[in-house]
Amino acid sequence: NSTSASNVLGEWCGNEQPEYSSTRGAMVIVFKADGTEVFRGFKLSYKQTRGCGGTLTANSYVSYLTSPGYPTGYHNNLLCIWTIEAANPNYKVQINVVDSQLEKESTCNYDRVTAYDGNSTSASNVLGEWCGNEQPEYSSTRGAMVIVFKADGTEVFRGFKLSYKQTRERYSCSDQELTAHYYVKTLTSPNYPLNYANNMDCSWKISTLPGRFVQIKFLNVKIESTSGCLADYVEIYN
Repeated sequence: NSTSASNVLGEWCGNEQPEYSSTRGAMVIVFKADGTEVFRGFKLSYKQTRGCGGTLTANSYVSYLTSPGYPTGYHNNLLCIWTIEAANPNYKVQINVVDSQLEKESTCNYDRVTAYDGNSTSASNVLGEWCGNEQPEYSSTRGAMVIVFKADGTEVFRGFKLSYKQTRERYSCSDQELTAHYYVKTLTSPNYPLNYANNMDCSWKISTLPGRFVQIKFLNVKIESTSGCLADYVEIYN
């Protein structure tokens, strides 16, 4: 029966006719009218559904998670939260988006899916987010991952389908060896251009032919900025 601001699914007035689905077994409807004009009011229908969200267990074999109504289509004004926990708490969780058709916007402000590292939806735990037809892959650095699907009140699409499983290893980015050639190649931080995870420790060795040298040029950088680069940083060794 909480009416905390963090639990708001949405609000409406005028002639709007939205749809909402709860992420748990109850929903609170609050109607407020001020001291001026009065109108006919509203009529809504309600029923129980199988809902969206919950806790899933990732095993070593592949399982699948889909958005509500997939592949027919999801509803407006959805907020679905799934926590995927590794069956073995010492393992990691890996997801692979195999199909995605969501409302597309350059910053994913309308309909979007966000993956969080661990069992917290703290902003510092964001592994990345997607919308439109993107099909990313993410790996947690701990034994759980949270998937949050938000849909606004406008267009709806087919939705998404992703596979998930537990793995022994986190994303490996240590002691990798690369070879520089005369043509340009690129190297990115894990999960680029989406957010990298916390507690990363990556190293790459770039070698080339005898008598040649290695040249690098940073094309795009967005790393936590601190005095003396004491938090997140990149070091280059000759």
